[in-house]
Amino acid sequence: MLNRMAHCRLTLTFKLLAATASLAAGLLPAPPAGAAEPTVLHLGAADWCPYTCDSPTQPGIVTEYLTALLKPHNIELKVSVLPWSRAVKAAEAGQLNGLITLVEGEAPQLLMTTTATMSHQDCFYTTPESEWRFSGVMNLDEIRLGAIKNYGYGEALDAYITDQGDLSTRLQLLSGDNPDQRLFSMLRNYRIDAYISDRYVNSWQLKNAGFRDTDVRSGGCLTDLPFFMGFYRKFSQSDALATWLNEALAIPGNIRLRDAIAQKYR
Repeated sequence: MLNRMAHCRLTLTFKLLAATASLAAGLLPAPPAGAAEPTVLHLGAADWCPYTCDSPTQPGIVTEYLTALLKPHNIELKVSVLPWSRAVKAAEAGQLNGLITLVEGEAPQLLMTTTATMSHQDCFYTTPESEWRFSGVMNLDEIRLGAIKNYGYGEALDAYITDQGDLSTRLQLLSGDNPDQRLFSMLRNYRIDAYISDRYVNSWQLKNAGFRDTDVRSGGCLTDLPFFMGFYRKFSQSDALATWLNEALAIPGNIRLRDAIAQKYR
């Protein structure tokens, strides 16, 4: 954790140079200077498969991708998979160095990278027989919606969730383990009329629970949202690390590497 690493006085210093070094199918900025000794970067994540997964053999697209970028420079990426609310609180308190995925507005206290790691799209899912379709925040009053607490869905929906409050009968906010699976279970038991989930996450969760995509119906989607990384601002290397990643994540060869890793999870 951060405090332990701070006591060890880690000496990770990033010097951005014009030269590049090859990595698999992509390219990286020049190796960080001063990283001769192994350095651990400890980030929090939700069990948000296929992006970040609680599995040693399939850790997720983002975890594999960032590990590939950092490992050649003697930086070990350690990811702790936690319930999302706990992960955000731990990162904001400095118990972690940051979060491996972060949508704008989810954790404003963290220093966020400005180059997106990748993007995702949230969709509304109903029972197959439902005819409801999302046409804007206003028609959410027609249904009982399930969503994940402290998750960033974009400005309009985040504002709607805040306005509803914790006592709303039209909104069920889940925290803790396996929220997507629990939302699907609530839908099947008619405790909610729709839930919102990333389209790849929903497909992954259904498949691994023994269901099919056709067991739910898509009632419309939000626009694609980019997601980033976020770092605890008092972590001594947060500025340098974010700057280096902003360059590395924008290199076309690295984007091709990310897309190749993503294909393994489709």
